[in-house]
Amino acid sequence: MNHYFHLQFKIINRKIEEAGIIPVIGYILGVVGLILVTELIFYKTEFAKYIVVLGVVGLMSKFQTKDREDFL
Repeated sequence: MNHYFHLQFKIINRKIEEAGIIPVIGYILGVVGLILVTELIFYKTEFAKYIVVLGVVGLMSKFQTKDREDFL
């Protein structure tokens, strides 16, 4: 299982580097962006908890495709 997470970490780092961003800065910007977007959603709508859950489910489904698992 540790090998799987290590591979996921490498793949994400490579995608961040391909975007031209230093990975540490990318992670910091990602966390700050997530916090700001979440706060904005909770401020603007009463259905924010459902929107956040749908976003998480969408991300999880992207990471669990059959082709990606076969590759790993």
